[in-house]
Amino acid sequence: MQNKFLKIALFCILSFNGITVQSQELLGKEDAVRIAMENNFDIKISNNNVNIAKNNASFQNSKYLPSISGSAGGNYTNTDGTITQKNGTDVDFSNNETSGLNASLGLSYTVFDGFGRSNTYKKLQENYHISELQARQLVENTILNIFNSYYSVARLTQDVSNQKQTVAISNIRLQRAKYGTEYGQGSQLDVLNAEVDYNNDSISYLTNTQLLANEKRSLNLLLGRDISLILPLTLL
Repeated sequence: MQNKFLKIALFCILSFNGITVQSQELLGKEDAVRIAMENNFDIKISNNNVNIAKNNASFQNSKYLPSISGSAGGNYTNTDGTITQKNGTDVDFSNNETSGLNASLGLSYTVFDGFGRSNTYKKLQENYHISELQARQLVENTILNIFNSYYSVARLTQDVSNQKQTVAISNIRLQRAKYGTEYGQGSQLDVLNAEVDYNNDSISYLTNTQLLANEKRSLNLLLGRDISLILPLTLL
């Protein structure tokens, strides 16, 4: 029963690989680095932090420039009423409009603040340089991890290919042992030994196939891609 399930699993994996590889593109090392620089979320966040630190380190944020303040306002009235003159005559008036505008502008500058501006500017510049170094370190570590994962996928791909051939050879040996037993050229022990070798090779193939799928997911995660995307690799 275990051997039956093992054959079914092998059949599904081999059939799936045969269908998907033809419809997928190859991924080279340069392509992997380019995709990571465009899509990796950690790199994007790091680049944003550098831009923020660069803007904060500008000359105008260190209070070296004078501060300007201004205000403006206006008023408008429209009144109706009656005025009684000295001779006792009432005079009506309407739409008596009055308006006014006002504005003010102020300029202030601190001549000396105990080197506060200078220290602030130096601090902002240092923060900017630190953010650049952190971003560079992150990019270098990410690229290193990408290459490690890339070559792991390449190695496991070759291992799976070799193991696939080994399984095919073990299957041929098993069939020959069975035929030999049927025609009196071997014993049941030969069949059992061949079956054990076939099962062990099949288990190794399935294990390496799973390891390869996991490593490809890890590589896609580093590239900022859909982790379910499985690509064959080409070494350039």
